Amino acid sequence: KALLVDNSDMQVTLEILRDLYVQMKNRGELLRSAGASDISDYNRANPNNRMPQILFVADECHAMFNSSMSNDHKLFREISEIVALIAKEGRSQGVHLVLATQTLAQTDISGNIINNISDRYLLNCAPADSEKMISDSSKKTANLATGQVYYRFKDVQEATFQSYCTKNEEV
Repeated sequence: KALLVDNSDMQVTLEILRDLYVQMKNRGELLRSAGASDISDYNRANPNNRMPQILFVADECHAMFNSSMSNDHKLFREISEIVALIAKEGRSQGVHLVLATQTLAQTDISGNIINNISDRYLLNCAPADSEKMISDSSKKTANLATGQVYYRFKDVQEATFQSYCTKNEEV
């Protein structure tokens, strides 16, 4: 299923994340009761009753971590806590996050979330944003051309590649 949420209503985002966290916990219980360590094990053992992957995509995710956008700091703290739990535990249960933003300025994205992001893709961005996501990366990202991407996987593998970039007039 798909749902488009406007950044102006963080309560809706919180409700979606709460539901996703409940689904993740239920999946964890199902995996344990089936004796499976992760969703791949479960799906191999249950080819006729496969568990689908769940993908949560948040474009302009900085809105989820910018409590200065509202006086409801409790709401933003809960969003951050749920995202951190999903980032930490979700992959084994088939729950994945794709977080995209143009800037991390004025955000309070926790180290717990950042440390549990396995794949990091950076375009040319502000040095502070680059360093927040990948240490010692600002020199590499500062020289990227339009559409070039600096990629790092779990602090072990890195690469630079050219993504497909469509100009506005082509769209």
